[in-house]
Amino acid sequence: MAAGVLNLTGLSAIEQGASYSHTLTVANGAVPLDLTPYTIRSQIRAEYSDVAPLVAFTCTKITAVSGIFSISLTPAQTSLLAPTGYQYYKYDIELEHTDTSVIRLISGVVEVTAEATRPII
Repeated sequence: MAAGVLNLTGLSAIEQGASYSHTLTVANGAVPLDLTPYTIRSQIRAEYSDVAPLVAFTCTKITAVSGIFSISLTPAQTSLLAPTGYQYYKYDIELEHTDTSVIRLISGVVEVTAEATRPII
């Protein structure tokens, strides 16, 4: 199964310095995928080939049997991401089954918009 493409750009872009959350549902046609036996993981990298990620999303099963989960970042994490301008970051979401098989569910690019308001020091 090839990974789907979901670009986190435009209205789904990450805002620097703000909380970020995106909820997704996994299904095969109309049948939801039961996420119970899976661990969900997702990272952002400047390039796919980079050794270390810039940040890792927190992946939370909302309703596992219905295939619903979210990916999120804290304001501290989004503050670590420089605004992307015309160069987008890369990310993917993987499902690791308890039998250790891995499915790359989604991949795409990430846009980060600049933060203007920051704490005054």
